[in-house]
Amino acid sequence: MLVVVKAFSRPFYLDRCLTSIRANVDGADGVVVLDDGLLPEAVDRLRQRHPDVVFMRSPWAAEKPMVVRRTLKTATAVNPRQSSADQSLDRLADMVFRGLSIPPDMDPLPFWRESIAALDSDNIFLIEEDCWLHTHLDLAAIDVQMHQHDVLVCHMFLQKRFASAPLLGAVGEAVTMELINVPRPVDRNIAPDTYFPVCLAIYDRAYWLACHETAASFLPEWPIHAHAVDVVDQWMRQGRRCGFARLTPGPIRHGFSLSSLVPPSHYGAEISLYDISDLLTESWLTGALGAMDDFPDDFAETRLTTLVAQRLGPKAAALLVEFRRAFAGYYDYLDRKPGESIPPETPPAT
Repeated sequence: MLVVVKAFSRPFYLDRCLTSIRANVDGADGVVVLDDGLLPEAVDRLRQRHPDVVFMRSPWAAEKPMVVRRTLKTATAVNPRQSSADQSLDRLADMVFRGLSIPPDMDPLPFWRESIAALDSDNIFLIEEDCWLHTHLDLAAIDVQMHQHDVLVCHMFLQKRFASAPLLGAVGEAVTMELINVPRPVDRNIAPDTYFPVCLAIYDRAYWLACHETAASFLPEWPIHAHAVDVVDQWMRQGRRCGFARLTPGPIRHGFSLSSLVPPSHYGAEISLYDISDLLTESWLTGALGAMDDFPDDFAETRLTTLVAQRLGPKAAALLVEFRRAFAGYYDYLDRKPGESIPPETPPAT
Protein backbone atom coordinates (compact mmCIF):
# COMPACT_ATOMS: atom_id res chain seq x y z
CA MET A 1 0.00 0.00 0.00
CA LEU A 2 1.21 3.48 -0.88
CA VAL A 3 0.85 6.55 1.32
CA VAL A 4 -0.27 9.56 -0.74
CA VAL A 5 -0.13 13.12 0.62
CA LYS A 6 -1.90 16.05 -1.03
CA ALA A 7 0.21 19.19 -0.60
CA PHE A 8 -0.17 22.81 -1.58
CA SER A 9 0.93 25.64 0.69
CA ARG A 10 1.99 24.57 4.19
CA PRO A 11 5.42 22.87 4.14
CA PHE A 12 5.81 23.25 7.92
CA TYR A 13 2.82 20.93 8.30
CA LEU A 14 3.95 18.65 5.46
CA ASP A 15 7.33 18.15 7.15
CA ARG A 16 5.47 17.12 10.32
CA CYS A 17 3.20 14.80 8.31
CA LEU A 18 6.09 13.05 6.57
CA THR A 19 8.12 12.77 9.79
CA SER A 20 5.16 11.18 11.57
CA ILE A 21 4.67 8.68 8.73
CA ARG A 22 8.31 7.64 8.89
CA ALA A 23 8.08 7.19 12.66
CA ASN A 24 4.70 5.46 12.91
CA VAL A 25 3.97 3.46 9.74
CA ASP A 26 5.01 -0.11 8.99
CA GLY A 27 4.19 -1.97 5.81
CA ALA A 28 4.08 0.98 3.41
CA ASP A 29 5.35 0.41 -0.12
CA GLY A 30 6.34 4.06 -0.41
CA VAL A 31 5.26 7.65 0.19
CA VAL A 32 4.15 9.98 -2.61
CA VAL A 33 3.55 13.72 -2.28
CA LEU A 34 1.19 15.35 -4.80
CA ASP A 35 2.64 18.87 -4.93
CA ASP A 36 0.16 21.39 -6.29
CA GLY A 37 2.01 24.59 -5.45
CA LEU A 38 4.63 24.43 -2.72
CA LEU A 39 7.21 27.21 -2.87
CA PRO A 40 10.42 25.99 -4.59
CA GLU A 41 12.67 26.60 -1.59
CA ALA A 42 10.29 24.57 0.57
CA VAL A 43 10.38 21.65 -1.88
CA ASP A 44 14.18 21.68 -1.84
CA ARG A 45 14.24 21.50 1.96
CA LEU A 46 11.63 18.74 2.07
CA ARG A 47 13.53 16.66 -0.47
CA GLN A 48 16.65 16.99 1.69
CA ARG A 49 14.78 15.97 4.85
CA HIS A 50 12.80 13.14 3.23
CA PRO A 51 14.96 11.67 0.44
CA ASP A 52 12.87 8.48 0.13
CA VAL A 53 9.66 10.38 -0.62
CA VAL A 54 8.54 10.72 -4.26
CA PHE A 55 7.33 14.21 -5.22
CA MET A 56 4.90 14.43 -8.13
CA ARG A 57 4.40 18.08 -9.20
CA SER A 58 1.43 19.51 -11.05
CA PRO A 59 2.24 21.24 -14.37
CA TRP A 60 1.42 24.62 -12.81
CA ALA A 61 3.07 24.07 -9.42
CA ALA A 62 5.79 26.67 -9.97
CA GLU A 63 3.38 29.40 -11.12
CA LYS A 64 0.38 28.78 -8.88
CA PRO A 65 1.74 30.17 -5.58
CA MET A 66 2.23 33.62 -7.09
CA VAL A 67 -1.16 33.56 -8.84
CA VAL A 68 -2.95 32.72 -5.60
CA ARG A 69 -1.19 35.38 -3.56
CA ARG A 70 -1.80 38.04 -6.20
CA THR A 71 -5.52 37.36 -6.60
CA LEU A 72 -6.18 37.16 -2.86
CA LYS A 73 -5.41 40.85 -2.55
CA THR A 74 -8.19 41.88 -4.90
CA ALA A 75 -10.60 38.94 -5.12
CA THR A 76 -14.22 39.41 -4.16
CA ALA A 77 -15.84 37.17 -1.58
CA VAL A 78 -16.78 33.67 -2.66
CA ASN A 79 -20.44 32.86 -1.97
CA PRO A 80 -20.99 35.97 0.21
CA ARG A 81 -23.55 35.53 2.96
CA GLN A 82 -25.65 38.15 4.68
CA SER A 83 -24.71 38.50 8.33
CA SER A 84 -27.24 37.32 10.88
CA ALA A 85 -27.88 37.89 14.54
CA ASP A 86 -26.23 34.55 15.30
CA GLN A 87 -22.49 35.16 14.95
CA SER A 88 -21.68 31.48 15.48
CA LEU A 89 -23.68 30.64 12.34
CA ASP A 90 -21.88 33.42 10.46
CA ARG A 91 -18.52 31.92 11.43
CA LEU A 92 -19.73 28.47 10.43
CA ALA A 93 -20.89 29.79 7.03
CA ASP A 94 -17.52 31.47 6.56
CA MET A 95 -15.85 28.06 7.00
CA VAL A 96 -18.38 26.23 4.81
CA PHE A 97 -17.85 28.65 1.92
CA ARG A 98 -14.05 28.65 2.07
CA GLY A 99 -12.62 28.76 -1.42
CA LEU A 100 -9.61 29.73 -3.46
CA SER A 101 -9.48 32.13 -6.36
CA ILE A 102 -7.50 30.24 -9.01
CA PRO A 103 -7.71 29.98 -12.81
CA PRO A 104 -9.78 26.97 -13.92
CA ASP A 105 -6.77 25.48 -15.68
CA MET A 106 -4.98 25.26 -12.31
CA ASP A 107 -7.69 23.23 -10.58
CA PRO A 108 -5.90 20.37 -8.79
CA LEU A 109 -8.51 17.66 -9.43
CA PRO A 110 -7.22 16.58 -12.87
CA PHE A 111 -3.70 16.39 -11.44
CA TRP A 112 -4.89 14.29 -8.49
CA ARG A 113 -6.87 11.96 -10.74
CA GLU A 114 -4.04 11.42 -13.22
CA SER A 115 -1.45 10.93 -10.48
CA ILE A 116 -3.51 8.47 -8.44
CA ALA A 117 -4.54 6.58 -11.58
CA ALA A 118 -0.84 6.09 -12.39
CA LEU A 119 0.00 4.55 -9.01
CA ASP A 120 0.63 0.81 -8.70
CA SER A 121 -1.34 0.09 -5.52
CA ASP A 122 -4.77 -1.49 -5.00
CA ASN A 123 -5.29 0.51 -1.80
CA ILE A 124 -3.94 3.95 -0.89
CA PHE A 125 -3.62 5.77 2.41
CA LEU A 126 -4.67 9.28 1.32
CA ILE A 127 -3.89 12.14 3.68
CA GLU A 128 -3.41 15.91 3.47
CA GLU A 129 -0.37 17.97 4.38
CA ASP A 130 -1.90 19.40 7.58
CA CYS A 131 -2.58 15.99 9.15
CA TRP A 132 -0.24 13.62 10.94
CA LEU A 133 -0.12 10.20 12.56
CA HIS A 134 0.22 10.17 16.33
CA THR A 135 0.30 6.39 16.81
CA HIS A 136 1.66 3.27 15.13
CA LEU A 137 -0.10 1.70 12.12
CA ASP A 138 0.61 -1.54 10.27
CA LEU A 139 -0.54 -0.86 6.71
CA ALA A 140 0.18 -4.42 5.61
CA ALA A 141 -2.32 -5.73 8.19
CA ILE A 142 -4.91 -3.15 7.08
CA ASP A 143 -4.34 -4.11 3.45
CA VAL A 144 -5.05 -7.78 4.22
CA GLN A 145 -8.30 -6.93 6.01
CA MET A 146 -9.45 -4.58 3.25
CA HIS A 147 -8.97 -7.26 0.60
CA GLN A 148 -10.56 -9.98 2.75
CA HIS A 149 -13.70 -7.93 3.51
CA ASP A 150 -13.94 -5.95 0.23
CA VAL A 151 -13.50 -2.66 2.10
CA LEU A 152 -13.77 0.43 -0.09
CA VAL A 153 -13.04 2.99 2.62
CA CYS A 154 -11.35 2.60 5.98
CA HIS A 155 -12.18 5.77 7.93
CA MET A 156 -9.61 7.47 10.15
CA PHE A 157 -11.35 10.78 10.84
CA LEU A 158 -14.89 12.18 11.41
CA GLN A 159 -16.28 8.87 12.64
CA LYS A 160 -18.95 9.65 15.26
CA ARG A 161 -21.93 9.07 12.97
CA PHE A 162 -21.11 5.42 12.34
CA ALA A 163 -22.15 2.43 14.44
CA SER A 164 -19.44 -0.18 14.72
CA ALA A 165 -19.87 -3.78 13.66
CA PRO A 166 -17.51 -6.77 13.97
CA LEU A 167 -14.01 -6.15 15.26
CA LEU A 168 -11.42 -7.25 12.71
CA GLY A 169 -8.40 -7.06 14.98
CA ALA A 170 -5.37 -4.98 15.91
CA VAL A 171 -3.66 -3.05 13.09
CA GLY A 172 -1.27 -1.06 15.25
CA GLU A 173 0.12 -0.90 18.75
CA ALA A 174 -3.03 0.86 20.03
CA VAL A 175 -5.38 0.81 17.02
CA THR A 176 -8.03 -1.68 15.99
CA MET A 177 -9.96 -2.05 12.76
CA GLU A 178 -13.75 -2.47 12.79
CA LEU A 179 -16.32 -2.95 10.10
CA ILE A 180 -19.00 -0.25 10.23
CA ASN A 181 -22.69 -0.42 9.47
CA VAL A 182 -23.77 1.55 6.42
CA PRO A 183 -27.20 1.28 4.79
CA ARG A 184 -27.73 -1.66 2.45
CA PRO A 185 -29.17 -0.93 -0.06
CA VAL A 186 -28.01 2.68 -0.35
CA ASP A 187 -30.08 5.22 1.57
CA ARG A 188 -30.03 8.52 -0.33
CA ASN A 189 -31.51 10.42 2.62
CA ILE A 190 -28.50 9.99 4.89
CA ALA A 191 -25.62 12.46 5.16
CA PRO A 192 -24.03 12.74 1.69
CA ASP A 193 -20.47 12.21 2.94
CA THR A 194 -21.30 8.84 4.56
CA TYR A 195 -19.31 7.05 1.86
CA PHE A 196 -16.41 9.49 2.46
CA PRO A 197 -14.85 9.71 -1.01
CA VAL A 198 -12.50 12.69 -0.64
CA CYS A 199 -9.52 12.23 1.71
CA LEU A 200 -8.26 11.33 5.23
CA ALA A 201 -8.95 7.62 4.84
CA ILE A 202 -7.56 4.44 3.32
CA TYR A 203 -9.21 3.80 -0.03
CA ASP A 204 -9.71 1.13 -2.58
CA ARG A 205 -7.99 3.13 -5.33
CA ALA A 206 -10.55 2.16 -7.99
CA TYR A 207 -13.35 3.39 -5.72
CA TRP A 208 -11.66 6.77 -5.14
CA LEU A 209 -11.15 7.22 -8.88
CA ALA A 210 -14.74 6.22 -9.67
CA CYS A 211 -16.09 8.75 -7.14
CA HIS A 212 -14.07 11.55 -8.76
CA GLU A 213 -14.56 10.68 -12.42
CA THR A 214 -17.48 13.04 -13.09
CA ALA A 215 -16.50 16.04 -10.93
CA ALA A 216 -15.63 19.24 -12.79
CA SER A 217 -13.57 20.74 -9.96
CA PHE A 218 -12.19 19.95 -6.53
CA LEU A 219 -14.65 22.49 -5.08
CA PRO A 220 -17.43 22.28 -4.16
CA GLU A 221 -17.12 18.74 -2.83
CA TRP A 222 -20.82 17.87 -2.76
CA PRO A 223 -20.90 16.56 -6.37
CA ILE A 224 -18.14 14.12 -5.44
CA HIS A 225 -20.08 12.96 -2.37
CA ALA A 226 -23.26 12.65 -4.43
CA HIS A 227 -21.53 10.60 -7.11
CA ALA A 228 -20.05 8.33 -4.42
CA VAL A 229 -23.63 7.35 -3.51
CA ASP A 230 -24.25 6.46 -7.17
CA VAL A 231 -21.04 4.43 -7.33
CA VAL A 232 -21.84 2.43 -4.19
CA ASP A 233 -25.42 1.89 -5.35
CA GLN A 234 -24.28 0.64 -8.76
CA TRP A 235 -21.60 -1.63 -7.32
CA MET A 236 -24.00 -3.12 -4.76
CA ARG A 237 -26.53 -3.82 -7.52
CA GLN A 238 -23.75 -5.59 -9.41
CA GLY A 239 -23.23 -7.89 -6.43
CA ARG A 240 -20.15 -6.32 -4.83
CA ARG A 241 -20.02 -6.44 -1.05
CA CYS A 242 -18.81 -2.82 -0.68
CA GLY A 243 -17.48 -3.00 2.85
CA PHE A 244 -16.67 0.03 4.99
CA ALA A 245 -14.44 0.09 8.05
CA ARG A 246 -12.82 2.41 10.55
CA LEU A 247 -9.71 2.58 12.67
CA THR A 248 -10.30 3.27 16.33
CA PRO A 249 -9.19 5.30 18.08
CA GLY A 250 -8.55 7.61 15.13
CA PRO A 251 -4.80 7.52 14.37
CA ILE A 252 -4.52 10.93 12.70
CA ARG A 253 -4.77 14.47 13.97
CA HIS A 254 -5.63 17.57 11.98
CA GLY A 255 -3.85 20.92 12.13
CA PHE A 256 -6.07 23.97 12.45
CA SER A 257 -3.53 26.77 12.37
CA LEU A 258 -4.06 27.54 8.68
CA SER A 259 -6.11 26.23 5.78
CA SER A 260 -5.18 26.34 2.10
CA LEU A 261 -8.71 27.68 1.51
CA VAL A 262 -9.75 31.20 2.45
CA PRO A 263 -13.06 32.23 4.07
CA PRO A 264 -15.08 34.88 2.20
CA SER A 265 -14.58 37.43 4.98
CA HIS A 266 -10.79 37.29 4.47
CA TYR A 267 -10.69 38.11 0.75
CA GLY A 268 -9.12 41.44 -0.11
CA ALA A 269 -7.77 41.91 3.43
CA GLU A 270 -4.63 43.96 3.99
CA ILE A 271 -2.99 40.87 5.50
CA SER A 272 -4.16 37.52 4.16
CA LEU A 273 -3.86 34.04 5.61
CA TYR A 274 -1.23 33.38 2.95
CA ASP A 275 0.92 36.22 4.32
CA ILE A 276 0.79 34.40 7.65
CA SER A 277 1.46 31.05 5.95
CA ASP A 278 4.50 32.47 4.16
CA LEU A 279 5.83 33.83 7.45
CA LEU A 280 5.45 30.43 9.11
CA THR A 281 7.16 28.82 6.11
CA GLU A 282 10.05 31.25 6.48
CA SER A 283 10.21 30.49 10.21
CA TRP A 284 10.31 26.77 9.44
CA LEU A 285 13.07 27.26 6.86
CA THR A 286 15.20 29.25 9.32
CA GLY A 287 14.56 26.90 12.24
CA ALA A 288 12.47 29.33 14.29
CA LEU A 289 9.53 26.92 13.90
CA GLY A 290 10.24 23.22 14.22
CA ALA A 291 7.97 20.80 12.36
CA MET A 292 7.57 18.66 15.48
CA ASP A 293 7.13 21.51 17.98
CA ASP A 294 4.31 20.62 20.40
CA PHE A 295 3.80 17.20 18.75
CA PRO A 296 1.56 15.21 18.89
CA ASP A 297 -0.66 18.25 19.45
CA ASP A 298 -0.99 21.07 16.94
CA PHE A 299 1.42 23.99 17.14
CA ALA A 300 0.66 25.91 20.32
CA GLU A 301 -1.40 29.03 19.68
CA THR A 302 0.98 31.18 21.72
CA ARG A 303 3.98 29.90 19.73
CA LEU A 304 2.43 30.95 16.42
CA THR A 305 0.92 34.23 17.57
CA THR A 306 4.28 35.30 19.01
CA LEU A 307 5.98 34.69 15.66
CA VAL A 308 3.21 36.45 13.74
CA ALA A 309 2.89 39.44 16.07
CA GLN A 310 6.64 40.10 15.94
CA ARG A 311 6.70 40.30 12.15
CA LEU A 312 3.19 41.18 10.96
CA GLY A 313 1.74 42.92 13.99
CA PRO A 314 -1.00 42.25 16.54
CA LYS A 315 -3.85 42.47 14.03
CA ALA A 316 -2.37 39.60 12.05
CA ALA A 317 -1.94 37.57 15.23
CA ALA A 318 -5.58 38.22 16.13
CA LEU A 319 -6.62 37.14 12.61
CA LEU A 320 -4.75 33.87 13.07
CA VAL A 321 -6.46 33.21 16.42
CA GLU A 322 -9.89 33.99 14.99
CA PHE A 323 -9.40 31.70 12.01
CA ARG A 324 -7.78 28.87 13.98
CA ARG A 325 -10.65 28.68 16.48
CA ALA A 326 -13.33 28.93 13.81
CA PHE A 327 -11.57 26.24 11.73
CA ALA A 328 -11.36 23.84 14.70
CA GLY A 329 -15.00 24.59 15.57
CA TYR A 330 -16.06 23.74 12.02
CA TYR A 331 -14.50 20.28 12.26
CA ASP A 332 -16.11 19.77 15.67
CA TYR A 333 -19.40 20.53 13.95
CA LEU A 334 -18.69 18.03 11.17
CA ASP A 335 -17.73 15.30 13.66
CA ARG A 336 -20.78 15.66 15.89
CA LYS A 337 -23.03 12.65 16.46
CA PRO A 338 -26.52 12.67 14.94
CA GLY A 339 -28.64 15.02 17.04
CA GLU A 340 -25.61 16.48 18.82
CA SER A 341 -25.62 20.29 19.07
CA ILE A 342 -22.91 22.60 17.78
CA PRO A 343 -20.23 22.90 20.50
CA PRO A 344 -19.89 26.31 22.13
CA GLU A 345 -17.19 28.52 20.70
CA THR A 346 -14.01 28.97 22.69
CA PRO A 347 -14.05 32.50 24.10
CA PRO A 348 -11.51 34.82 22.48
CA ALA A 349 -8.27 35.53 24.26
CA THR A 350 -8.22 38.74 26.26
